[in-house]
Amino acid sequence: MCGFVAGNIFKDTKHFHAALSLIDHRGRDYKGINYSIRTNTYLGHNRLSIQGLTEESNQPMIKDDYILVYNGELWHSMNPHKEKFELHTGSDTELLLNMFYLDQEECIKTLDGMFGFAVLDEKKQYLTFARDFMGRIPLYFFKRGKEIIVASELKAITNSLNINASDVVLADPGCYYQFDYVTGELTKRTYYEFPAMDDIEDMSEEEVMDGIRNLLTEGVHNELISDVPVCTILSGGVDSTVVTYLLKQKIPDLQAFVVSMGDTGKKDDLYYARMAAKEIGVPLHEVIIDEEWVEQNLTEAVYAIEDYSWTQVSPAVAQLALSKRIHDEGFKVVFGGEGSDELFASYGHVFAWNYKDKDYIKERYKLVVNLHKNNLIRTNKAMMYGGTVELRTPFLHKDLVEFCLRIHPDHKATSQNKIWKPMLRKAFSGKLSDELLFRPKKTFQDGCHTIYLKNHKERIKETYLTHFGQKNPLESFFG
Repeated sequence: MCGFVAGNIFKDTKHFHAALSLIDHRGRDYKGINYSIRTNTYLGHNRLSIQGLTEESNQPMIKDDYILVYNGELWHSMNPHKEKFELHTGSDTELLLNMFYLDQEECIKTLDGMFGFAVLDEKKQYLTFARDFMGRIPLYFFKRGKEIIVASELKAITNSLNINASDVVLADPGCYYQFDYVTGELTKRTYYEFPAMDDIEDMSEEEVMDGIRNLLTEGVHNELISDVPVCTILSGGVDSTVVTYLLKQKIPDLQAFVVSMGDTGKKDDLYYARMAAKEIGVPLHEVIIDEEWVEQNLTEAVYAIEDYSWTQVSPAVAQLALSKRIHDEGFKVVFGGEGSDELFASYGHVFAWNYKDKDYIKERYKLVVNLHKNNLIRTNKAMMYGGTVELRTPFLHKDLVEFCLRIHPDHKATSQNKIWKPMLRKAFSGKLSDELLFRPKKTFQDGCHTIYLKNHKERIKETYLTHFGQKNPLESFFG
């Protein structure tokens, strides 16, 4: 995980340095900068070293006329492609650059991982940038005539160039963009599309449970690629609990973290996290915050996630504390259960609907395909800002996502079956206790008790407007 800025919109080197410094928190292991005279383009990178820890893996990385800045990870499934090239660094950055050099379009279609990247082709005078199929990694851009800037976070654009957030575009996942320096034209191409909304398969309950269990296991193992130690978030909810259980099979000395506003004596996240840690056999680091800490760090949370929705800020402020502690304990990589609620339509407004209604099908589909706009980038930015910690989310393994979208609504969380995420819970029956698997569902902010921040809506919005302008940058540039 890292952060980068690329573009030809800067007055001078000092101006570019100012923009790149605004996202120093995304990588403190190395800062690299390259300037292309031919295109007047700066490319800068703040590195968090996860794979290929030597200086040869630093960025920007260059191969002939290509200059790459990259934020993300490529998974184990990409290993066969390494055999096609003579690689020297042990980093996935070098693999990505070589694949792009060989065949740009095929490279982007083939990638399996979470990523945002930009590649400058000095010879053809093109800047190509892309985001992974789910949008796990944030990526923003701003275009003005023949000028462009691409960056990992909004603040690198708005706060360095005095640009309103409403004029900045959040890049779409599953797409790549190409900017022509000569003409100023920006084109967009789709490289991935989700299964059709009505592509539903008639599977038995056993087939659904086997598919979920096998594909989630595959997702955890696929993402377990790192040259630094890995830990896990353990809130005590079914999502983080099953991920922790699967990780423990591969990492005997696995450590877990939970954040809470203290022991209330109730069956909340802290209660169930302690139970899960004991049952799975992992040491649990308890990150305890109080209302005073929340109040003191509320502005920082808004600035970190670049959003003014209290539903995003209330979990983010707890995630700041969580990531700071994870960093202090010596970790750079943490696993979490994000994405599960969307895959299994586990939201109250969907739960209450008639599952046979077409609107139900449409809404559960939207929950998945719109993840890139909200929870994913919020969690990524909060964890990176708090402790420069990379979050991995194996529930968003591509095969699992596609499988879950094809599950018939009969098997999803509906008021008819009275159980949230019934197939996920049943898939791990016998692996974990029923008390853990069938605990009542709570939101992250409810479980750790920061949900009270809904009473601070106006303060949160005012803080956002101070830093970023009038509204969130979620409109599509292409309509």
